[in-house]
Amino acid sequence: MKIIIAIVTTFLLLGWTHSFAEGDPVGCKWTVTEETNEYIMESCGSNSVRIRQKSNIETIYAPKKQKLANPIEKYKDIVITPESVETNKSIEQIESDVKITQKKVEKVIEEKQLADKKIIEQKSTEGIIEKKLETNLKKKELILKQLEVVDKEISESLTWMRIYELLPGLIVKNEKVKAAELDYEA
Repeated sequence: MKIIIAIVTTFLLLGWTHSFAEGDPVGCKWTVTEETNEYIMESCGSNSVRIRQKSNIETIYAPKKQKLANPIEKYKDIVITPESVETNKSIEQIESDVKITQKKVEKVIEEKQLADKKIIEQKSTEGIIEKKLETNLKKKELILKQLEVVDKEISESLTWMRIYELLPGLIVKNEKVKAAELDYEA
């Protein structure tokens, strides 16, 4: 029984309170039933009603103000008293001091940059010099090795030997040749 009552209640509620999401019902003409200064109430048949807001909203744009380069300038000229003259002088003095310190700071920064640049250049030149020294040492070692090899070749070559140094070597070679001939004949 409770289920039947719930089904009937939902059917009745859905029948009278559904909205037309797809658009206007077919063959329905909206007629104005009530109108106020801000809203319009329209109806279509006996069970479709809609309320809309009138679209007479006016847009007003505020004028843009010009931004001053230095906002303090606007207030400097307003009141001139002996105290304001003194403050103006002190302000001018402070501004000049600020400019002087700014120049000093720029000089210090430039000096630091030059010092850093010199250090970097020194390191890079030292690195290049060290690399060149290393390559020169390697070349020197290679040349010395080649000289040792050439010295050995010269000392072993027969053209540079004296006759008394050649004789024992010739005798040994002659005996080797004779031994090889005897082996060949045998």
